[in-house]
Amino acid sequence: MKITAPLISQDHPDRHILCQDALHDAFREIVGRATAAGSSEREAISALIELGDNQMPSVAAVDKADALINLLKRMT
Repeated sequence: MKITAPLISQDHPDRHILCQDALHDAFREIVGRATAAGSSEREAISALIELGDNQMPSVAAVDKADALINLLKRMT
């Protein structure tokens, strides 16, 4: 399934909602595949939410590391 690329800048206020729109069909496909395999729709959606929540600390850590690296580069 193709996910469309964002056509607006990263700081645009609508970027988050446009990302949701771009991911909607893929999300529904994953939920459908999970339900076809025997999970309930509620279980599948809950699992996807938890997967996202569990991934966020890693994303935040990378962002902090990148910010620190950029700061150190400016200091040298």
